Amino acid sequence: LKLRAGLGYVGNAGFSPYQAKLAYRYSIDLQYDNNIGAVPVAMVNPRLRWERSLKRNIGMDFGFFKDRISGSIEAYWNTTNDIVMTIAKPPHIGFRDSKENLGKIRNDGIEFSLRANVLRRESSNMNLFFSMSHNSNRIIEISDYLKNKNKNNEKSSSPSLPKAFYQEGQSMTALKVMISAGINPANGKEVFYLPDGGLTYKYDYRYKQVVGDLTPTVQGAFGCDFSYRNMDFSVTLSYRLGASVFNQTLAMKVEGADPTTNVDRRVFYDRWKQPGDLARFKRIDSREITPATSRFTAKEYALDMASMRISYRIPESFCRKVHVRQLRFALSAGDLFHVSTVRRERGLDYPFARVFQISMSLNL
Repeated sequence: LKLRAGLGYVGNAGFSPYQAKLAYRYSIDLQYDNNIGAVPVAMVNPRLRWERSLKRNIGMDFGFFKDRISGSIEAYWNTTNDIVMTIAKPPHIGFRDSKENLGKIRNDGIEFSLRANVLRRESSNMNLFFSMSHNSNRIIEISDYLKNKNKNNEKSSSPSLPKAFYQEGQSMTALKVMISAGINPANGKEVFYLPDGGLTYKYDYRYKQVVGDLTPTVQGAFGCDFSYRNMDFSVTLSYRLGASVFNQTLAMKVEGADPTTNVDRRVFYDRWKQPGDLARFKRIDSREITPATSRFTAKEYALDMASMRISYRIPESFCRKVHVRQLRFALSAGDLFHVSTVRRERGLDYPFARVFQISMSLNL
């Protein structure tokens, strides 16, 4: 049994030096009056500060029965000040992007892992493993840049995807949309809830509310690895519980599609056509862009087979005959199946493909 704790400040050096200084590069292609010209290569930002994170954690590692059962559990509280991120800039200023401080964020969570050696023999071995994690974040303070970004996103009243909106006290990955009351059977128009409980046909960005979080409440993986003589087998499954998702395909490829082109069949069968229809989507002759509403959000509980691998090692007696040290064949596959409470919408752009791979490794 091991108890551990940590406390300290950690910096971020994941960007080039002199980001806050105006820098130039000489170019022989730029000449005037027998002098070589120079062009700016870095945008000046005297307000850029170092990012610094206060990290705190406490954990425990354990092992029982000669490590036949082992694992760890850890809780952490991290506060990051002056987050440094790359921000896109309008082309007319001469730079595609620059570094900016975006504010102060707090992350806290818990991580747990468990591993059990359920079979231990001379010629066979089997291990089971399980892991889970929970993380939540909260914005403590936002910069002037994010405040201006919020204003620009709020004014965009016709996106098919919800724009990011950063607000102190809320999550960085909060999903904010206007609450929908559904499609009116009388006229095929969408009805929205007002903050006071009233109803309106008009979409207003000022009435958007938090309907969930893009980050799962709990996520992790589990699986096993098994070996018998010269054969090895392993499988890993991953899960996500409680994440809020926005179904972009329904918003853009079904309700936002042009019925005169090649479209999803739901454009004709599931949209409102005449008074009295209890339809999921707006009237078929509506040409307005669908805004981001709660009609396209859902809680997801998903299970994926992330990977599977089986390999066979050729016996040493045969390898000696062909004068090699080791020869191994392997078959691996990824994303074999997906089970979710939310239907996976692939859209019309690119088909979904499972991955299979056969490999041979030779050690001379």
